[in-house]
Amino acid sequence: MAKVYGVMALALLWTALVMATTLTHPFFAPLFDDVRASMAWICWLYFLVGWLMLIAWTRWSLSIFAAFCFLYTIGMGLLLALLFTFFTEQSIARVFLLSAGMFGLMSLYGYTTQQNLATIRNIGLMLLCGAVLVALGRLLYPSPTGWWVLEGGGIVLFAFMPAMVNQHIKEVYLEDPTSADAKTVLWGGMLLYATFLVLFLELLRLFGERE
Repeated sequence: MAKVYGVMALALLWTALVMATTLTHPFFAPLFDDVRASMAWICWLYFLVGWLMLIAWTRWSLSIFAAFCFLYTIGMGLLLALLFTFFTEQSIARVFLLSAGMFGLMSLYGYTTQQNLATIRNIGLMLLCGAVLVALGRLLYPSPTGWWVLEGGGIVLFAFMPAMVNQHIKEVYLEDPTSADAKTVLWGGMLLYATFLVLFLELLRLFGERE
């Protein structure tokens, strides 16, 4: 499990580096001329890379899978850099700390609980692939206030995802620790990475203060 969390940490650090470079380097300045248009085409590319990453996980070699994971984190760094222009720095920092706390607590619950979360997890893992783009879309185009029931259901699902994913990864290790090869470790780390970002984006949409 330490290796899996190591992959997640490296992915988050690389995403942060890409985001910081995008915000400060003159090369990326044209992206900010029309932020919404830039995010639209980057989202399409991001979706394509994510789809290819899933295919690479099941069919292709470790090196190809790792390359798509690398591109996936770059895409998220670009999207976050553009997205953060809509929110104040203080609210971003506050929501990040809130997300980290919720993720840590729910991850601990998923790792230690004896309750089988398989039924809910199976649904959650299917939704996770598209949840990042959905969260980004909701940030750009807020939902009508009448959808508050769906909003509450969404935040419960995203908050519970770390527990489901951690239990799933734990089960893989317990079934056969020797089967946890580099590809499995990378897949587990990317699952945790995507889960944290989905939670962060949803909380940012609800609690972030717009510029």
